[in-house]
Amino acid sequence: MNWKQKSIIQNVAARLPRPLGSAVYYQMQRRFGKLGITDPRSRLEAGLQMLRYAEAEGRTVEGSTIVEVGTGHRMNVPIALWLNGAECIHTYDLNPYLKPKLVLEDIAYIRSNEASVFEVFGEVAERPVFQKRWQRLMDMTIDGHNFATAFNVEYHGPGDAAKTGLPRDSVDLHVSFTVLEHIPPIVLTPIMKEGARVLSEDGLFIHHIDFTDHFAHHDGDITYVNFLQFDEPTWMRLGGNRFMYMNRLRVDDITSLVLGAGLEIIKDDRVVDDRSLKALKNGLSVDIEFQDKSDETNATARQWVVARTRR
Repeated sequence: MNWKQKSIIQNVAARLPRPLGSAVYYQMQRRFGKLGITDPRSRLEAGLQMLRYAEAEGRTVEGSTIVEVGTGHRMNVPIALWLNGAECIHTYDLNPYLKPKLVLEDIAYIRSNEASVFEVFGEVAERPVFQKRWQRLMDMTIDGHNFATAFNVEYHGPGDAAKTGLPRDSVDLHVSFTVLEHIPPIVLTPIMKEGARVLSEDGLFIHHIDFTDHFAHHDGDITYVNFLQFDEPTWMRLGGNRFMYMNRLRVDDITSLVLGAGLEIIKDDRVVDDRSLKALKNGLSVDIEFQDKSDETNATARQWVVARTRR
């Protein structure tokens, strides 16, 4: 679909009264968008990647307390962390998008495709805690009432990740997957600071950010940096609605936010998109807000950032 057509549809839905607009947009996503696809493996892999980053720094997920920023509609990252032994997972979302129906569909998929999903976890699946919890997942009764507590998840929706109410130094991992790009910068700052407050001395921030213009995921005629052409008022008219908000922060901005929260970065895995980089080097004009950044910074598509309390 042409990105401008999608923008119009989203903005129309966003202008409807909140309960109606949310219901309409949800049904559109179920029929034509990603919510119509039931295959939890990519999000399970994201949870596995968090495990790998933690273990690379000498941390374990087993027995850990975790804060997830941005629950979304499904619960597959928490499920992956639970399978690897997480003791308690607090997940926060200002918008209560979580749908029991979608969680139950994902669980049904896992059970019906046991071999292929089990394979996602590789050698991790041989660990005793994983095998024990995998068997529990296969056997336990899960319904629309216990679908969160079954996986040691405390769902805070609506809930504010900037005001968790958790004790200082009580969290082992502070995580998110493709969420931070959807949060206004003025809100991200207190979320980061709250995360630093609750993080234990040897705890870790592990976050994955998608810096791409999400309209380009469905319109191959534009690049991942298409949205950098517009000034902020224009962009907010096009993509600033509550269903598609993208803050357009670049990788250097995320670095500044993490450091500003009193953390130190110990791992920075980033991917620069070649097509976007080529477009920029060939003269794609960007708004003044982005002109003082390098082409590589603007063309960075994804980042895993791992940080800890500054020592």
